[in-house]
Amino acid sequence: YNNGTWRITSRLSDVYTQFKHTPSNAIELLEKFYQSPGISQKYRAEAKLALGEAYIAGGDVWSSELLFAQVEKDFPEDPLGQEAKYRRARLSYYRGDYDWAMLQLDVLKGATTQLISNNAIRLALTITENLGLDSNYDALERFSRAELLLAQNKLEEAEREMDSIPKLYPGHSLSDDILLQKALIREKQYRFEEAAELYNTLVVAFGHDVLADNGWYRLGLLYEYKLKDLENARKAYENIVLDFPGSFFVPDARARFRKLRGDKLGS
Repeated sequence: YNNGTWRITSRLSDVYTQFKHTPSNAIELLEKFYQSPGISQKYRAEAKLALGEAYIAGGDVWSSELLFAQVEKDFPEDPLGQEAKYRRARLSYYRGDYDWAMLQLDVLKGATTQLISNNAIRLALTITENLGLDSNYDALERFSRAELLLAQNKLEEAEREMDSIPKLYPGHSLSDDILLQKALIREKQYRFEEAAELYNTLVVAFGHDVLADNGWYRLGLLYEYKLKDLENARKAYENIVLDFPGSFFVPDARARFRKLRGDKLGS
């Protein structure tokens, strides 16, 4: 274990956590890495962030909270610290502590990296747009609990939790969020045609809502890499570029669109 092996260590931990569903293997790997002598402070912090995710997947949310807090404290003005703050806010969201989560997310909206800022804005919108006017938090609590189950690869339980929302609250504003998450579940289950149907439903039924660009982007990736439908992939990326000029996904969608269109590199 050394600084030069961090990237492969990180990828292997993702394989254990996301694909083999053995977070205990990821935890053992990451602990050995960050406890090894000679590891730089930066890579040690990155390993702690990854270890926190492995703990979440294994059901130990409190240990992940401790690791994220350590990184936030050690890198207060660095993107690593901001990422740790975001992950702590997301944990609070999972637990239904929306007020504390919003305090952290409001700070992160001005984060130095666009990815962290974008993630903070999206999670903040999920909270603010879906709290009941009568202070009924039940629907959002069910959804955030389902997202935690997804992070733990408990796909069937997560879907049951999400399916309970439209039954109890028909027409709830979480409908587009549920479609997006169910499509992601289908991808994890390798049911790619069904995932494409769900993404298509999302971008048609909620074409002007906040998650539409996310749906088009995921659909483009799905067509490009899993379904090998390059024409529909190109159209999906084009829709982002034309219809969502302020989207976080525009730079990558434009590059992918031009590649699929056959433009020469650098043209």
